[in-house]
Formats: sequence, C-alpha cells, structure tokens
Amino acid sequence: MDLPVEIWYQIILNGRRSDLLNIKRTCVLFQQIVNSKQVRDKFRVVISAGAYHNMALTESGVVCWGRNNYGQCDVCLNNVFQIAAGEYHSMALTESGVVCWGDNFYGQCDVPELNNVSQISAGYFHSMTLTDSGVVCWGYNNSGQCDVPNLL
Repeated sequence: MDLPVEIWYQIILNGRRSDLLNIKRTCVLFQQIVNSKQVRDKFRVVISAGAYHNMALTESGVVCWGRNNYGQCDVCLNNVFQIAAGEYHSMALTESGVVCWGDNFYGQCDVPELNNVSQISAGYFHSMTLTDSGVVCWGYNNSGQCDVPNLL
C-alpha cells in the first residue's frame, strides 16, 4: 500500500483535478489510515470520494471523513453493501434499501420507492440506482442528468 500520492489521487478521486493541494492531503491521510495494520485488516476494497469528503466501507460499517458541513459524514449504518459519495451527500445500499444523507437542497437525498436495487451512484447534486426495472435517477436535473434514456 506504499503508493505515491499521485496514484492515490487517481484511485480515490477518479482523476478529478480540483484543489490539488487538498486532494494530496486527503490522499496522504487515507494512505496513512490504510497503512495502519489495525484498520487495514478491517477494510474491504470499497471506497468513494465526494468533492470534500471520503467514504470507506469496513467490516464494522461505513467510515466518512473530510468536510461535514451538511452532515454528509454523520453516519451510523449496519449491513451496508455499497457506498457512494456525491458533492455534499452520501449514499449507502443496505439490506433494507437505499439510504441518503447530507445536503438535500435539490432532492438528491429524497429516495423514491425502489425495488431490487443492485447498484448505487452519487453525482454532483443527484443520485442514481440500478434496479431490476432499469436506471432510476433523482435530484438536480439542470443538464438532463436525471432524464434517463429509454434504452436503459
């Protein structure tokens, strides 16, 4: 796990290039956390990065760190299968369904009725799931990001 900060940058933030100094600090912090034997033994290989906060899925639940101005890091969930970090909101897929918390200014945390969710994803101010019946998207739709094509 002794990777250069630039590699962590690519892994954690999917190549987003905003505020490189803070990104490098976050990556170094994450690398220190992962290199801790106590924590490393509990980490699954599931991480997600929002704009200013990060999430990791551990054996004991979800861990969030970073800016918490909308409560996006305030989490206490069990039986989590997937996580996703948006701009200022967070998502989790639990055995009882999809849970969202944090900033909800555009309705990105107003989870609609969903059945058989297999994947989740959090965007800037919108959220998305993949269900048996297709893709479901909600939240800010200023660029058509929630107008799911009929092909899906």
